[in-house]
Amino acid sequence: MESEADFQNMLCLARSFRLDHIDVDIIVCGASWGVKRGRSLTHGHDDTGGEGGEMVTNIDEEADLLPNFCQHARKVLLSADWAGGITHIGQCFEGGPAEFRKVLSKYAIECGFQFRFRKNDSICITAECMFSDSRGCLWSIHARVLNANGFFYLKKWCCNHTCGVAVHTDRNPRMGSELVADVIAEHVHDKPLTRSTDVKYNFKKAYGLQISYHVAWLVVEKAKGELYGDHSVSFDQLRWYSDAVMEYNLESYINLDFDEHNTRRFNRLFISFKACMDGFNHCRPLLFLDVTFLKGIFKGKLLAATRKDGNQGNVLHTCFA
Repeated sequence: MESEADFQNMLCLARSFRLDHIDVDIIVCGASWGVKRGRSLTHGHDDTGGEGGEMVTNIDEEADLLPNFCQHARKVLLSADWAGGITHIGQCFEGGPAEFRKVLSKYAIECGFQFRFRKNDSICITAECMFSDSRGCLWSIHARVLNANGFFYLKKWCCNHTCGVAVHTDRNPRMGSELVADVIAEHVHDKPLTRSTDVKYNFKKAYGLQISYHVAWLVVEKAKGELYGDHSVSFDQLRWYSDAVMEYNLESYINLDFDEHNTRRFNRLFISFKACMDGFNHCRPLLFLDVTFLKGIFKGKLLAATRKDGNQGNVLHTCFA
């Protein structure tokens, strides 16, 4: 220690670690005297009883002074802006009731309270604190559509919670798959191979909120559905695709098999383009068949027939079942 400030810093760190006393080695000209004095942090004197060991400090026994000497920048979560989603009476929500519900849910999650709807439709939405009946909480909000433009406007808002239960936690019933999917839609668009475990981990890291694996799985599926279309709808488009192939790829062969009479359920699809069939005339007489399993929500297998031409193999026929 080179100064009194260093000595005071050492005492503050010792107080933060709840130490009762510290041992001090006195060194002069590089030689240790081997004298150890136990400095009491509570009574301000040494354990040897000598007058030279008396010490007076202005350290509060209950105060944790470690942050004063080990300062770290506080991490700001991405959900911090949610608390400013609702600001004043007359606020406009151009997205209509859907936007208002989303903003209200984010506001409740960040502020740490729960609410319930008294009225919830496309005309007006009224919500109140979950403890309005049991504890008489006065928090309530009311928004209504303006017929002139179809926007939602905040009409009434009592922002004070008198129930005393508005505490921010990392779990909230309003953190459902619809809300989480809306938050991470852009992330899934940039990274289509995002997994459910990645969503669960990143949401905890970036927003400080816990979501279940089931919610994370639904989030990924909904986000991909909004960006790339619904899988079930794409099966219905196979009939359009078959007609388009036969119209623009003359002499190609395509066979779409499904239950036409009862369930109209898809069975299998076989495609062989005209160019691929012509390619067989210029390939070696070696035919290879390969299959891969589909791991999406609709299970199945993808078969491919390949022939070798010189040094490269080309896929000539494809069967999807």
